Amino acid sequence: MPKRLPIADILSGLARSMGTAVRYWFHYTLVAVAWLVVVPLTACRIYRCLFTGSVSSVLTLPLDMLSTDNLVSDIFHGCFVVTCTLSAFISLVWLREQILHGGGPDWLDQDIQHEVGGAANNCPP
Repeated sequence: MPKRLPIADILSGLARSMGTAVRYWFHYTLVAVAWLVVVPLTACRIYRCLFTGSVSSVLTLPLDMLSTDNLVSDIFHGCFVVTCTLSAFISLVWLREQILHGGGPDWLDQDIQHEVGGAANNCPP
């Protein structure tokens, strides 16, 4: 065991740790900006383009994506659009899994049973 630690090893370890921390911070910042700014803004602008009902809005979509008009309100509206879309998708997947694992609801099975029972009563023995 050495009496003193080498300064070069301490500084290189510290620099390596700081580089890793900066790299992770940069990565997480980019991910947060993408999910909290870019995705909602894109969703809002595309939603507005699709539901205005004019062809000119489709043709000017690339310019609308780069415009800075109503930036904050478009981000908030886009968050609402993304939240509704993700909620609908997750709900439909959950409903599909419920039907696959537990069978359909009772009111769907009753119609099939009445048709089978009615067909059996109408058939001659």
